[in-house]
Amino acid sequence: MKNFGIIFGAILVQVAIVSVSIAPESALALPNDVSKVFDKNKRQLDSPPSGLRSDSVGADQRYAEAEDSIEEVMQVDTQTDQKTVVVNETSTSRKQLRQGSLQQYAFSGKRIFGVGFVGAGAYGIFGGEVDFGFGNDWSGGFGIGTGMAYATWGLHARKYFHEGNLTPYFQAGYASWIMNRDPYREDEIYPLYLGEQFLQNSDGSWKVRERVHLIYPAIGVLFQSSSGISFNMHLQYLISALNFTGALAASFGMHFYF
Repeated sequence: MKNFGIIFGAILVQVAIVSVSIAPESALALPNDVSKVFDKNKRQLDSPPSGLRSDSVGADQRYAEAEDSIEEVMQVDTQTDQKTVVVNETSTSRKQLRQGSLQQYAFSGKRIFGVGFVGAGAYGIFGGEVDFGFGNDWSGGFGIGTGMAYATWGLHARKYFHEGNLTPYFQAGYASWIMNRDPYREDEIYPLYLGEQFLQNSDGSWKVRERVHLIYPAIGVLFQSSSGISFNMHLQYLISALNFTGALAASFGMHFYF
């Protein structure tokens, strides 16, 4: 009896399953009254706005779009970096070109050619001078100057005792002085004691248009900077080549060497 009940229950379950599977769709749909009530109460959701992403977009499509956006950003960053590199390389090239142009005129550490001025001494009050290097130990040059009422020019040769920033030297030179007119006042002649020594006759008159020849030895010291600028100072003893009278003088100078 018990087994019969089990078998009968199984048969009912099978019949129910078969009935549902063969039932028409109309039988499974909601009744019309229920559907009308559902629509009347507006229980159905409206379509999403066009600006929102549809849930129908797949994950693969979203991933592909994200990859495209990342690639665009990376391309922009790469282009920006390339432009920056080009600008930096251009600036560096221009800077190197300017430095290269200046280096050919920069001081090489050896005094090859110098130009500058000298105050007092064999040039009178002051004068302009050029100097040429001959090896590491010798140099020579010439210059022109003025003592207000007289004009000067001169030549010199210099022997350096050793190379370095501070260098002692011996110098020998020649200077030519000439007065083109009588001075209106004595203070037109600088320095006055040298004018009276070499440009004045024994009777007190001035040697107008009469050239005076002077020679001198000198000892001094030169300071040479790495930038090419040098400063020098020396004591010299000016001697007249006509009567061999002399006077002590001092001079200082500044030159720029290439």
